[in-house]
Amino acid sequence: MDFNMNEPLNLANLCGGELEHDFQILCRKLVKNLDEGEKASLSINIDLARVPDTMSMFTVGYKVTPKYPAKGRSSMVRVNKDDVLCTEKVDARKPKVVGLFDKETGEVIE
Repeated sequence: MDFNMNEPLNLANLCGGELEHDFQILCRKLVKNLDEGEKASLSINIDLARVPDTMSMFTVGYKVTPKYPAKGRSSMVRVNKDDVLCTEKVDARKPKVVGLFDKETGEVIE
């Protein structure tokens, strides 16, 4: 097997440049979804494994994990005389399901 592998490995060419590509996309998505004062993070794990029966060949892989700020809401509830938790009635209209990402480009839908 003759591979043309003479380029020194770096983060820009790891996995054919896909790490850089994924970083750019996920970083933009995180920034778009941050409200004032919120923080987000992007964790990158790089795994190396020696190819069996070789001393000079390795597989290199990565995993990029975004962590968006947690969003939450609260409402009031009360316990009625039958010990049932009760809250305000919600409008019976079925909520519209909205996609967050474009199916083809993966970009955030605004």
